[in-house]
Amino acid sequence: MAESVVSLTYGTALYEAAKDLGKEEEILIEIKQLALLVQAYEDFSEFLNSPAIMPKEKKEAVKKIMQPAFSQEMLNFVYVLIDKGRTSQIKKIAKRYSELYDKDRGVAEGKVFSVVKLRPDQIQKFETEMSRLLQRNIKLENRVDPSLIGGIKIQVGGKMIDQSYRGDLERLREELEKQ
Repeated sequence: MAESVVSLTYGTALYEAAKDLGKEEEILIEIKQLALLVQAYEDFSEFLNSPAIMPKEKKEAVKKIMQPAFSQEMLNFVYVLIDKGRTSQIKKIAKRYSELYDKDRGVAEGKVFSVVKLRPDQIQKFETEMSRLLQRNIKLENRVDPSLIGGIKIQVGGKMIDQSYRGDLERLREELEKQ
């Protein structure tokens, strides 16, 4: 629970600051790059999160690593995370920032579950149809779930469309149990 409060607080603060500067998209790209950097380089992540390394040393290293590719605003944000001991939350903060960015633009994210990986054109068709149904711009992420047997399930926010064979079998079982 504390982690979600931290990511909410810092992600929202970063987004509001970026909005004030008119740099929402630039900061979005940078926070996503930072999250990928932390995920891809375990040593870098361990370095940032190590309580044995002084914040001053971390800031100097971060400046050398990040300064050419990242804005001063992003560097300052990372410095704050270092000072507050919140660098372990970078991926969650990036996710929250991205959610706020999308929300301001009328975009909602969801998941489409399928037995096999869907082609980009198939995902695009589902996005178009869900956007029409929900009257919002929908971005879907494909997740493979062999337990569906066949068909698909789409989840956007609190809404679920289940057109899987497994879902059909569950509904049939429930009907038979009622009789």
